[in-house]
Amino acid sequence: MSKSDKICAVVVTYNRKELLLDCLTGLIEQTRPVDAIYIVDNFSNDGTPHILFKKGFIQELPPEELTEPWETTLQITLDVHPVNIHYLRLNENSGGAGGFYEGVKRAYEKGYDWMWLMDDDARPDRYALEALLGPLEENKQKNRCFVCLATDEKKTTLSWGIGIIHNGKTYIFEQLKDLPSGQVLKAPWAAFIGFLIPREIIKKTGFPRREYFIWGDDVEYSLRICNSGYEIYYVKDSIIYHPVQEKIKIRFLGKEIILINAEDWKQYYGIRNDVYTLSRQKKFIPMLKKILIYFLVWKVRGMQLKNLHFYVKGLFHGLIGRLGRYDN
Repeated sequence: MSKSDKICAVVVTYNRKELLLDCLTGLIEQTRPVDAIYIVDNFSNDGTPHILFKKGFIQELPPEELTEPWETTLQITLDVHPVNIHYLRLNENSGGAGGFYEGVKRAYEKGYDWMWLMDDDARPDRYALEALLGPLEENKQKNRCFVCLATDEKKTTLSWGIGIIHNGKTYIFEQLKDLPSGQVLKAPWAAFIGFLIPREIIKKTGFPRREYFIWGDDVEYSLRICNSGYEIYYVKDSIIYHPVQEKIKIRFLGKEIILINAEDWKQYYGIRNDVYTLSRQKKFIPMLKKILIYFLVWKVRGMQLKNLHFYVKGLFHGLIGRLGRYDN
């Protein structure tokens, strides 16, 4: 990585102004400063623009009535390091997928060399970016993506509850402390929580797919990256704090399965997007396993017939390729 390379954090937010401020504070306190922050506001209605104005992240408020996206830029100085704050307010809620599409696209078009993607409820440890760049500085490679380990504030568990496979062994967060400092762990996919991607890979693979609305856009993008011959690595020493997802643990066919306990309308997007992604990549066995898992979620959540349509429609729309925002 060249010292002249510019890193732009891309933060997507919707109605979480206080958490957004925590995220921005984490970004401006980095020991290796970012060069820019792209705040993508998904048409929040909780006063997000006003609190950003009050805290000095923007110098003017967007119009109350928007028919198209509105953007403004402010340059601030951290010590002697200039940081561009780009604020983009969309004219509708495009979901996390739409927000990352817009943020990555616009940051790419402005010429930034690296985009560091994260949700508004994530707060990077002050050493996160410095640690993330460690393997990059050592190997001078721009054909890999590097990702923070997302954990709770007590550093006891991975926020997504996923294992990380390295040299044939699956690690959970508690076991990572046994690995040497500076260790990187190859991953088949990663969430957009501290996901650092170089413009070379974006040039080859394109932008995240906004049609996914929420859930699964990071999985699809990760698969697209890996299918293009690139690699994704978690960096053990790079930590980003993120709320742990509420989980359901069940035993099925003698195995313990961990499920995300989210509202049924969110499960619609999960099954739809996963089925769409896996079917188009001809990963039919993983697709069938995913379908089973989602219907297990419905079962554990009470098997309410009035909510079954979320899962059935999600499956059907994934198979036929009906994406985008869907108001059930």
